Amino acid sequence: MTFTQWNKKLKKRLSALPAQERGKVLAYYEELYMDKRDAGMTEADILAGFSSPEEAAARAAEGSEAPAPKGNAAGRFFFMLVLYLFIGIPVIAAIFSLAVTAAALFLSGFAVLAAGIADFFYFLIQICLYGAGGAYIAHLGIGLGCAGAGALLVPLFLFLTKALLTACGKLLRATGRYIRGKKETV
Repeated sequence: MTFTQWNKKLKKRLSALPAQERGKVLAYYEELYMDKRDAGMTEADILAGFSSPEEAAARAAEGSEAPAPKGNAAGRFFFMLVLYLFIGIPVIAAIFSLAVTAAALFLSGFAVLAAGIADFFYFLIQICLYGAGGAYIAHLGIGLGCAGAGALLVPLFLFLTKALLTACGKLLRATGRYIRGKKETV
């Protein structure tokens, strides 16, 4: 293997590093190669001392620093502060209000279910005590209808409450990652 081939493999293995660090590593090995060649070493001896391109790339990656987030952290903080004060607080208040409304609707499903059952049994007892009257029989149907409506509303409102709270959590996590300067991972 020639130094050109070795250098090409090293360059391919360093592709995960930022361009600036990749350039420093490649320049380091080129300078080292030139110094040893000027000192009279053969190309084979120089490459034997370098180890494999994979090992050299692994050593370079270990010494690499993680790239700093782009942008000014103070500017990003100020931007997010303004965003929260003028947009975020009202939006969070609206989301919280919607979540409370969804929870109230969820509980109202149980209330409608319980009211329907109570109405049915109350008028069933009235029929047993005072005899069957048209109004009493109608209330049996109303009680069963309310109980059925409540039974249908409970899962619907539970789903809406969960979806709203999940969306709120995702929004807050994404905003926190933005403030810390981390990219969104999908």
